[in-house]
Amino acid sequence: MRTNKELKDKLDKIIEIMSDAKVLVTDSYFMLVTDTSEKFTLVSRDKFLRRVQSSLWKLAIIELTKLFGSKKDNLRLDFLISQMINNFKNSEWSAYISKEDLNKLKALLDSSETAIKKKNLREIRDEHYAHTDITPSNHIDAVKFFYDDFKYLINLAEYIVNALMNKVFDVSVKFVTYNGEDVNNFLKQHLEYRKLVIISRLNK
Repeated sequence: MRTNKELKDKLDKIIEIMSDAKVLVTDSYFMLVTDTSEKFTLVSRDKFLRRVQSSLWKLAIIELTKLFGSKKDNLRLDFLISQMINNFKNSEWSAYISKEDLNKLKALLDSSETAIKKKNLREIRDEHYAHTDITPSNHIDAVKFFYDDFKYLINLAEYIVNALMNKVFDVSVKFVTYNGEDVNNFLKQHLEYRKLVIISRLNK
């Protein structure tokens, strides 16, 4: 990867994955931590909605792991930065970003805090979500990866991608801003429908 086009194509794919992961995890979160006790009761007592919430979380994990996964995940961020460092001398984009800047981004990805979260993310994906045809080596509760860990990694991904886009292409990325409006509207409408059904039955 030496041309600006190759870099931009890869960054665009990464941004798409990040956007999908962010929407999925936000919907999952707001089905688990609702803004009213009425919505929480609805989700906790409805098997289908619980399955939806769990599936959204699993899909979000699978998407995020594409950016922080193993060597076979060719869109992972540490691989991208390493490629840029290794191909620095013969690249188009070396005129716009310094090797020092790239090493700083790599240091963020290699920090001990990030390494632990990446390890747990890969473990929960590989052991429990992506390969259900094999027996996991541990119980899912033993893998400490939560919404806060997801948020940490997605924020890190956004920072790194924005730094690259800003330096090389002079573009500031507007990432998806989504606060669970869709899932909250769905739950609200579902509750209203249930109330109408109950009222209709009482009036018979």
